[in-house]
Amino acid sequence: MAEVGANMQKAFALANVIVALIKRYPRFLDHFNARMAKKCPFTLPYLPRRSSFQTDAAHLKSLGYKTDEQEEHYQERMIGCIGLYAAVMQTQCSNLHL
Repeated sequence: MAEVGANMQKAFALANVIVALIKRYPRFLDHFNARMAKKCPFTLPYLPRRSSFQTDAAHLKSLGYKTDEQEEHYQERMIGCIGLYAAVMQTQCSNLHL
């Protein structure tokens, strides 16, 4: 997802490839969704809540932070992930030249 960042042109180009793979290999959708959920928990309708016994580091990891990651870099990664996810959802198979 780092290659996408906040560049939506790259997101839509990559989305075309992903949708083509899903069309050819339908099970790829499961792998894509799992990868997105791992990299960016905001792609799921679920927000990890901090429990009383959870450390700061464990909670940040559940939110998708990398070890010692700065807030700005984290937000850029999350924007890239959500942008890619949204681009995939908007890409239609009929627009692809397979």
